[in-house]
Amino acid sequence: MKTITVYIGKEDRTLAETFREFYEPYAYQGTLEGNLRESRKLKKETMACRFCKKSRAETTFSQDTHLISKLLGKNTYYSHDECDTCNQQFRLFENDLAAYLGTSRVFNHMIAGTSAPGFESANGQIKIKKKNDLIWLEKKGDRHDDLKIDLKNGKAAIKMETQLFRPENVYKALLKMAMGILPEIDRPDYNAGFKFLLHMENYPELTCFKRALLTETDIVIARPFAQLFKKLESVTDERFPQHLFCLSVGNLAFQLALPGHREFHGTTLQGYRMAIAPYIQLNSAEPHDGVVRGRKVEDLRSTEQKSNDHSMHFEFPTENLAAVQLDFDIGELFKNKS
Repeated sequence: MKTITVYIGKEDRTLAETFREFYEPYAYQGTLEGNLRESRKLKKETMACRFCKKSRAETTFSQDTHLISKLLGKNTYYSHDECDTCNQQFRLFENDLAAYLGTSRVFNHMIAGTSAPGFESANGQIKIKKKNDLIWLEKKGDRHDDLKIDLKNGKAAIKMETQLFRPENVYKALLKMAMGILPEIDRPDYNAGFKFLLHMENYPELTCFKRALLTETDIVIARPFAQLFKKLESVTDERFPQHLFCLSVGNLAFQLALPGHREFHGTTLQGYRMAIAPYIQLNSAEPHDGVVRGRKVEDLRSTEQKSNDHSMHFEFPTENLAAVQLDFDIGELFKNKS
């Protein structure tokens, strides 16, 4: 068993003590280690898909499938029991998750040597790119006031909305990763949960699970990582779900309860309780306190398209402003990946 040393900020330690009364760490997936060769070998031996349960005679296992979506950041850990059909379907959900995150994927990109993903506002008028420490913001045309800069008074306003996404698909993308790290011994207990992931319309009684607790922090992590927590055997209160999933990406942490456990049905469904997990810092060599900005519950039940408002307002000093004539095309700088 691998032991991981973590740090919990002072502001979350009381929360951590309460959380440990109900849950214990159960599974962890970091993304620094790579296993591509091993996953390809195991795929040749996989007899059925973890998600849709189709056999090798009914589907194929030729594609490399990430355990944690690569749209959330560079990672090199792959699954071996996800079929090509499910992978294609989950990619659609992950696209919605990327749209939901919007500018966060640009500004919070920290991996040296790789370009951050670009951002384009929903109306196409604002584009943002980042390379190393340089951020390039481009306004398309002059007919819109999405970008306003007041050089005299040192003020700027950028109107931006993310690309459209469906909240339910955001939830599906998160749930897929949660079910993906579920240990093999627990999978039979979640037959309903796997079916719910692929066909939510058939399980209206599980709709209440379509929400996530979102923690925003001042810390930005370079690579995403996921944790699974299991309810302590000493906890007999049936209102607490058997497993909780936590995913950290950028400066955000998502938490959701795994739905569809065989012992978690009936009257407990509408009144389930989700203990709040503390924000965990993996790099205990450089611990930080006071990093949690706030927490909120995201309702992800809707199937209607929406966008998030990522508009920005800021001020800057004007006394040292200077106009500089560039001797190169800055757009070409961002096209050059070297």
